[in-house]
Amino acid sequence: MSADARGGEARDDGNGDRRAGSSRVDKLGLAHLHLDDLLHELQERARDIQSTADRLRVLLETVLAIGSELALPALLRRIVEGACDLVDARYGALGVLGPDRTLSEFVTVGIDDATRARIGHEPRGAGILGLLIVDPQPLVLDDLTQHPDSYGFPPGHPEMRTFLGVPVRVRDDVFGNLYLSEKRDGRPFTSTDRDFVAALAVAAGVAIENAHLYEEQQRRQRWLDAIAEINRALLAGRPVEKVLDLTGAYAASLAEADHARVMLEEDGRLRIVAAVGDSAEGVIGSILPLEGTVAGDVLATGAGVVIDDASTHPRIHRAAIEALHAGPVIFVSLSSEAEQLGVLSISNSKGGRTFDDEDLRVVESFARQAAIAVDLARTRAEVDRLQLLDDRERIARDLHDTVVQRLFATGMTLQAATGKADPSTAARLATAVDEIDAVIRDIRSTIFALAAQQSRGVRAEVLGLVYEAAERASFEPRVHFDGPIDHTLTNEMASQVLAVTRELLSNVARHSHAKSVDLRLRVNDEVTLQITDDGVGIEPEQTRRSGLGNLAQRAHALGGRFDIESQPGQGARATWRVPL
Repeated sequence: MSADARGGEARDDGNGDRRAGSSRVDKLGLAHLHLDDLLHELQERARDIQSTADRLRVLLETVLAIGSELALPALLRRIVEGACDLVDARYGALGVLGPDRTLSEFVTVGIDDATRARIGHEPRGAGILGLLIVDPQPLVLDDLTQHPDSYGFPPGHPEMRTFLGVPVRVRDDVFGNLYLSEKRDGRPFTSTDRDFVAALAVAAGVAIENAHLYEEQQRRQRWLDAIAEINRALLAGRPVEKVLDLTGAYAASLAEADHARVMLEEDGRLRIVAAVGDSAEGVIGSILPLEGTVAGDVLATGAGVVIDDASTHPRIHRAAIEALHAGPVIFVSLSSEAEQLGVLSISNSKGGRTFDDEDLRVVESFARQAAIAVDLARTRAEVDRLQLLDDRERIARDLHDTVVQRLFATGMTLQAATGKADPSTAARLATAVDEIDAVIRDIRSTIFALAAQQSRGVRAEVLGLVYEAAERASFEPRVHFDGPIDHTLTNEMASQVLAVTRELLSNVARHSHAKSVDLRLRVNDEVTLQITDDGVGIEPEQTRRSGLGNLAQRAHALGGRFDIESQPGQGARATWRVPL
């Protein structure tokens, strides 16, 4: 019984050992499987940690790189390149928001120039790109083509499906949006990608603000330099025309504009007295009406105006704008505390960069300071003119009252002596009397000329332009006047003649290499201005230069014509003729 029992126990123990052995094997296998999973998970986490460490390094390097860049265009490109490196994206872009909440600038990475040319115009912020404009929050899409706001790509655009968008804020304002597409490994963007790009966007906002501050400081320094240069010209006694030229040049430079015009109010109209930029010399002297024009409104109200496209604006005077091929324009008042002097205008060529409120603020601030200098220059010029007139009047009086009278008395004495002299001596005395009479006539002509110069006319202005050009280009000038020029020409026609003279002389000085220049101005039933030079001549295609084209347009608008006769190497003759 007990033996059986023991035997039974022995058998039971044997079965128990087998079951126990099997259980230990199962536990070891399960433990082995758990260990593999754990090891795999640890490896995955290690890779994630390494990837995160690599990304943090890239993020830090990018933040340091953009933090050291102060030039805004280069900074924006670095931001896009850094974002692409951070999430390994093929394509990236930074869309800068304009005042109208559309994309005013689009900085791209991953698209070459040829592809960009095939695509055509840059996006303005419609479709998927506009989602972040409407709701500036990070956006991740696995397939942007399936989104209801997607309406496809323009011809030539690379195929894109995955999308990551993150807004870039400068303080509390959205500066623009980062757009990324197509990771290089083909996977969709993850929440981790989103978080890293969002962190970069924060640093980018700080860097952009610093770049703006630096840009503002640089612009402020240029502003101070410009005012200092104008003041130096004023203190050096430079003519008011030079001060006006400097005003226009620095206004264009400060706003990074293509053109500038200084217009002063004269007799209820605006006259362009200084201009810079391509074709600018052709508009100097042009007359602009005040009534019904933006420039007139600015002069009346003192409030500056920004216009995105002057070529289509109904209240823009066409002639000057078309001559400069201008598009975006700023008009600001040129006024001192004493009076409204005129209007300062800057512009870019048609299709060029539009101006914003910051440009308007800078130009208005500069114009206020420049107007003080212009006013002082005009006041000083008027004082000098009055002093000159006083001197001329005194000289004329002295010539008449003293010199002429003494010469006349001498002539009378000699004439009386001829009756008592022998024939040979009498003949010599008569000759001397004739010479004295001729000198008296010359002196009287000089007295008359001094009196006439109290009112500076077209003749004097033309002479000034000729001698100024001759000094600049080292040619010998000859000037001929025919007809009652100063008494016949109206102010408007005089301005036209002077503007044409200035443009023609400028072309001669710059291009002809002439040794002598002959100018003839004749007024009868028409005005004829003819300038002949002995320079290198004008090629046929050069006659279509914008400046010469403007002269033809001026003549045509007044019912006249403009002709050029030239042979290469044989000089040129330009004739501008309009009816009175």
